[in-house]
Amino acid sequence: MCVIIHKPEGVIIPEQKIESAWQNNKDGFGVTFNDRGQFHIRKWLSKDPDEINKFLAEIKDCDAMLHLRFKTRGKVDRSNLHPFSVLTKKNHGVDLQFCHNGTLYDFGNDDQSDSAEFAQTILKPMFEMLAKKYDGDISAILDDEFGQQVVDKFRGSSSVFTLYGSDSQWIKFGNGVDFEEGWWASNNSYFSNYARSKTATTAPGKSVVPFETTAATITGLPTKPQQTGTANKWKKLPDRVDADDIFALVDIDDISDLCYYSQKDFEDMIMDYPYEASCLIRHLVQEMYWDQYMDKKQEDGVDRYDPAI
Repeated sequence: MCVIIHKPEGVIIPEQKIESAWQNNKDGFGVTFNDRGQFHIRKWLSKDPDEINKFLAEIKDCDAMLHLRFKTRGKVDRSNLHPFSVLTKKNHGVDLQFCHNGTLYDFGNDDQSDSAEFAQTILKPMFEMLAKKYDGDISAILDDEFGQQVVDKFRGSSSVFTLYGSDSQWIKFGNGVDFEEGWWASNNSYFSNYARSKTATTAPGKSVVPFETTAATITGLPTKPQQTGTANKWKKLPDRVDADDIFALVDIDDISDLCYYSQKDFEDMIMDYPYEASCLIRHLVQEMYWDQYMDKKQEDGVDRYDPAI
């Protein structure tokens, strides 16, 4: 997962928000912006988030779309950095750029990202036809019902797309978050106080584990249960999970830090990282009810959990 940010003209995004987003998405960033009627694109493979904030300060009076990348497929190079040009004024009479947050599992390979291939093979030819149909009218192009249906069909349920065109007109597909300063982002996950790092993918094109340590490497944490075909839904509880292991898993210093998370932060965590979130929930439940569970187990003399599962 990456993050897309739309910054309207005159809006200033807090520097700490950009730095937090960069800490979670370090594989390069790109900006497309409209300066006095001219469309511009800038891309960096920089390891310094101050460069983003410095550049945003320079274009604070411009409308802009920003993308910070977290690699899932394709090399970490400039060719895979968003935004991707779908239409250009020179060739089509209108500018149109594409940004993506999420993963398109049917696209991409070891060299080319899923977003880059989708933009090249699906969006570009379709919008070239629409540009001819509407004679470069960006409003009509973005409003085309057929085009919107095709884009949304490929997007699926978990990705967010943005199309950003001439005259700073843009359209989004999927959810997003409006911030009180007046800017928008494709999600709120990466503006909080936890970070993630890459691990190996479980299958080509599938998602990566986002946090600093994977559950499989933490002592005492359960591994993902395998389906056995039995009708018994009870799962064997692990030994009581140590708080330090959970802190390592979600990269927080104290469990009370979770009180700073909004409902949307938790929703994003559960949506994007269900296994890590389930381990955290299991820890919290054990903290509240472990003694009651052990007392009940001792009184009944019965293990309610099938040790074979």
